[in-house]
Amino acid sequence: MRKMFLSTITCLALSSNLFAYNVGDTIDDKTAKALNIESGIAVVDFFASWCVSCKKELPLMQKMSVDLASSGVKIVGVDTDEDMNEGVAFQKELGLKFFVFNDTKEEIVSKFEPVGMPAIYYIKDKKVVKTLFGAVDNIDKVILNDLKGIK
Repeated sequence: MRKMFLSTITCLALSSNLFAYNVGDTIDDKTAKALNIESGIAVVDFFASWCVSCKKELPLMQKMSVDLASSGVKIVGVDTDEDMNEGVAFQKELGLKFFVFNDTKEEIVSKFEPVGMPAIYYIKDKKVVKTLFGAVDNIDKVILNDLKGIK
């Protein structure tokens, strides 16, 4: 009986990501509306003020948001800091001007359950088409190259 209990607990722990959005999944309408990505292509970046790699990548995301504005591709941030003031101060420090959802109540991050930070999701017409997890060198060039295959 103990072995079966331990096996069940292990399976549940390993499958916690089972209901998270993955490539091929369509995000629900409420989440799409909260992120302002109800249609078109969006690059959704999950970040936090404590994430060293995020601090390096976010200025590149800001620049891309300006460069991509005329193409219709949206850059959207999801700040996962628990303290709203800390998150907003971090965004201001980096000069972020693109739309950021401050997810202090974990409404959005709990739906995606990203594997680490930063985490980037490419979404086209509410469908997850690609993901990137962790620090990526030259993230701006990687994203621009990836977008060629998504359009």
